[in-house]
Amino acid sequence: FIYGVINWKDVGDAVPVDAPIAAALPPVDPEPAPIHAAEPEHPAHLTWEDGPLADPVIAAELVETEAPISAPDADAGLADHLSAARESAEVCKDADGRSRIALYRALAMAYDFAIAAKRVPGEYAEILDDAGVKAQARAPMTPVVKLVFGADYDKSRLTEFAAALSYAERRKVDFGGFMPFLDSQAGGLKALVAAERDERRPADKPDDKGETARTALREALPVNLGRLPPDQEFALVILRRSPEGVHQAVAIVDDPAMLERAIRRTAT
Repeated sequence: FIYGVINWKDVGDAVPVDAPIAAALPPVDPEPAPIHAAEPEHPAHLTWEDGPLADPVIAAELVETEAPISAPDADAGLADHLSAARESAEVCKDADGRSRIALYRALAMAYDFAIAAKRVPGEYAEILDDAGVKAQARAPMTPVVKLVFGADYDKSRLTEFAAALSYAERRKVDFGGFMPFLDSQAGGLKALVAAERDERRPADKPDDKGETARTALREALPVNLGRLPPDQEFALVILRRSPEGVHQAVAIVDDPAMLERAIRRTAT
């Protein structure tokens, strides 16, 4: 048995080792089987401080060096698209979302799955039912990301992913085109999410109360200023100029606060 200890302290400049380290003790078996050193999956790190995987950049690079998962073609079955998308999402989750390339691959496959699902809505409905995920008419991409990343995945992240896929659909991105579309956006994924939220934001309703009031005043009969309270020192009256150029009083504003603001306005 071999017992090793790593204390995570900086040992200074690492000294390259040119030859393998010989065994400290001779083997017990007089004719042992040959031992072949396994090739490391990733480059060795000779300087240990806080551990290489503690650095999110290094952790992301390790994931990005792995061979990408092959995406099914457009004619593949819906289950194949979902399986590939889920496998790609697992790679992304293993990197804790820090690998941009892994995330983009997973979203691209999720989008292709969504496009494929439109062609076979009955099969897609069965997949949703088996997974216990409800279809959402107002947010059709939300069930897609739940199927791919898991319904228990971070809710805020799922919302962002669904928004990005929805914006690509809004721009009529075709099968296999999500990755180029995403790469062409300045700001990447966040830009897609922001653009989709802007599209969903309801437009400000026009303020038509003012025009309605103007129409009523155009048709109103002139008012008799004798209706003003005799004990009121000031009054706020709206005048209307007729087509003949004659000004007529058409309304008396019975609002003390507005009257006070109008009086103060005359002093400026």
